[in-house]
Amino acid sequence: MMSKMKDLYRITCFVAVAILTTVSAYGQPLQEEGPQIKVAGRAGANNILLRWAPNDPAAWQLLNKYGYKLDRVTLMRNGKRLATPELTQIVPGVIKPDALASWEQLVSKNNYAAIAAQALYGETFELSDDYRQDIVQVVNKSRELEQRFSFALFAADMSAETAQKSALSYQDDQVKAGEQYLYRVYSAVPQEIMKIDTGYYYVGLADYQPLPVPAAPEADFGDLNVMLKWNRMHHADTYTAYEVERSEDGKNYKSISDLPIINSEPPAGLPPQYMFVIDSLPANNKQYYYRIRGLTPFAEKGPYSEPVSGIARDEIEANPAITAHKVINNAEVTLEWFFDERYNYQLGGFTLLRGKTDRGPFEVVANNIAPGSRSFRDKSPKTTNYYRIVADGKYGQQVPSMPYIVQLIDSIPPAIPMGITGTIDTTGLVTLHWKANTEEDLRGYRVFRSNFKEDEFTQITVDPVSDTVFYDTIPAKAITEKVFYTIAAVDLHYNPSDYAVPLELVRPDLVPPVSPVFTGIKALKNGVALTWIPSSSADVKDHLLYRKATDENGWRLIRVMNATDTTWTDEEVKADLYYQYTMVAVDYAKLESPPAQPLGASALKQTVKPGIGRLYSTMDQDTKQVKLAWEYDEPGVADFVIYRAVGDATATPLKTIGGDQREFEDTELNEATRYTYKVMARFADGSESGMSEAITVKID
Repeated sequence: MMSKMKDLYRITCFVAVAILTTVSAYGQPLQEEGPQIKVAGRAGANNILLRWAPNDPAAWQLLNKYGYKLDRVTLMRNGKRLATPELTQIVPGVIKPDALASWEQLVSKNNYAAIAAQALYGETFELSDDYRQDIVQVVNKSRELEQRFSFALFAADMSAETAQKSALSYQDDQVKAGEQYLYRVYSAVPQEIMKIDTGYYYVGLADYQPLPVPAAPEADFGDLNVMLKWNRMHHADTYTAYEVERSEDGKNYKSISDLPIINSEPPAGLPPQYMFVIDSLPANNKQYYYRIRGLTPFAEKGPYSEPVSGIARDEIEANPAITAHKVINNAEVTLEWFFDERYNYQLGGFTLLRGKTDRGPFEVVANNIAPGSRSFRDKSPKTTNYYRIVADGKYGQQVPSMPYIVQLIDSIPPAIPMGITGTIDTTGLVTLHWKANTEEDLRGYRVFRSNFKEDEFTQITVDPVSDTVFYDTIPAKAITEKVFYTIAAVDLHYNPSDYAVPLELVRPDLVPPVSPVFTGIKALKNGVALTWIPSSSADVKDHLLYRKATDENGWRLIRVMNATDTTWTDEEVKADLYYQYTMVAVDYAKLESPPAQPLGASALKQTVKPGIGRLYSTMDQDTKQVKLAWEYDEPGVADFVIYRAVGDATATPLKTIGGDQREFEDTELNEATRYTYKVMARFADGSESGMSEAITVKID
């Protein structure tokens, strides 16, 4: 039987090439983690399928010899956790691969069984007495073990019978609805030989899900072939391989290969999330149908996708080429092209395309041109034309020529660009926008800049720009406050338009204004008077006056002054506090100057002394004079202020006399007039007395 297995192995060993490009879910290379058993499970409608494998070739070899142990722990029943989990040894003793003799019948009909049997029981290398040869044998033996390991796991993935005979699967039929199980797969290898961690899987019948339907593949039909493509990532957790089937009538399908398509990484240069399959077709010009279905690691086959269909077409064996042209009255163009007449039988006709550039986009000038035609007149050409002649096959194939340029004489410039707008940010980045021109032969725009509106503009674009937005960078600090831009449009013959109306942009203001300077501060009875010289900067908008009292921690804005104000009196002060003042100039860019040098003062105290009391008066009718007298003994009087009111008017100061006087004569009187007098004393410390009583005198 071994000889027969070797023959079968040779027949099917090319399958191994496929698995060298992928790694089974159970055969991850041993890295930082130690040897362990990986377990996967799937709930069926009435049973639970289990698959397992070690993650290391050496562990696999030992487990084949010593075997696996499998038990089940019932943890949940009808939605409730069991107080005492129920342990069941569902497989008595150990599970080992079936003996070699029992494989013969399966090997005769199952190529995957042949692969697995060869991996398990095939001949191995033997060490020799030559030490140097032994080193080679050790290396070869290690590589052989890894290949046997990969072959065995691949075969188990592809065949449920093979997985069962390889001691890598189990179907548990003794399960009940409403229960959840923890399956444990143990190593029977003695720990002193190798410690292999136990594998676990938690599942119940409630986890059953039908296998998903894969999306229909995309199909790209060529000449006697088709490339199929589908997204392998959609069901990567479910399917490890796919079957691809083809049909000629959409009803009867047959697999395109004896082996499934492995869910492996695609060749370099192709999108990694897709699987690609190329199928050779028996004939062109005939419709074919394709569908796919997935295979699980449990050798289950999922449902078929929706079919995709298409027709492969013969390639057109000749290429067209435009060879000559003639411009007629600068208004029409006649084109000539070459196409090998021996292949006219493949054509349905020609299509003439025209584009603005050699890269398109191209529009159809004429289609359904007869297969025997080799010229065509374009009666509505553009100023610049890039032509392509396309050979149209009878079955939809198309072969285009290279682009061919034809230009008419053009001396008409494009229109002047309109609607220019722009901004400059604080870094000096200029952004310009304008409305797009509508000429079909427009090549682009040239942008020009100048520091003066009436000066010559300098071009700042190397080539015409095709967009209607342009970015420029200028120094934020410059001699001029403004910069000017204009734009000219250019057509495909480089005819320029006139300049657009220049756009004026103000450079960003990055220089703060000069500080104002205080020239004086004076304490008054009614407040504190301030005088200053305004900031000398021309762009100053306001002056901000700040004040800080002795009982305050910081400066407080108390008033916004006009740029031309030079004086102001702060009347909202208290005589017992000391005040400091400073001022900041602000320009139209909201930049602030450094604060002015602070000045400070206190308002004069306004203590009121006792009033004078009663006034005495005598009147001489002959001389028309009034004499006032009063008594006042308060010390420190500096002077007396005489107030007089004429008639019903308000009393105003009339005369100030010395502080040592106690009487006053008023000689400037008119007849038939009533006069009212009051007197107030003022003291050397700035304080004042209260007003005296008023006295009224009438001159007849």
